[in-house]
Amino acid sequence: MQICIHSYLIEKYKFFMNKLKYVEILKTINAFFETCRISDFNNICIGISNNPRYSLFTLHNVHLESDFWIYCMAEDSKTAIDVYKHYVSQGLVALKLKAESNQVYIYCFNKKLEY
Repeated sequence: MQICIHSYLIEKYKFFMNKLKYVEILKTINAFFETCRISDFNNICIGISNNPRYSLFTLHNVHLESDFWIYCMAEDSKTAIDVYKHYVSQGLVALKLKAESNQVYIYCFNKKLEY
């Protein structure tokens, strides 16, 4: 499975390779929130991308070593959009969606600045 997260609290999840189903992504992201003790979703942004590392570290200036972040690869773009919509309905800050069929990565990060 492809999951990348970083924080000083979490080192056990690194780079795995597989596309995830809807429920697997929800479990992974929820475990990330729980492990990082994130309960205020108003400070967490969620987006979809075909290049999550570029989106996180270049577009949003997320810090690789000091910020909380995660990305997961969905089995297809519909699954990615469904996960995105689920978390937006839970209160995460929605980042602008582009209608591209190759966007299968869901990413989240803590919001420190205005994006």
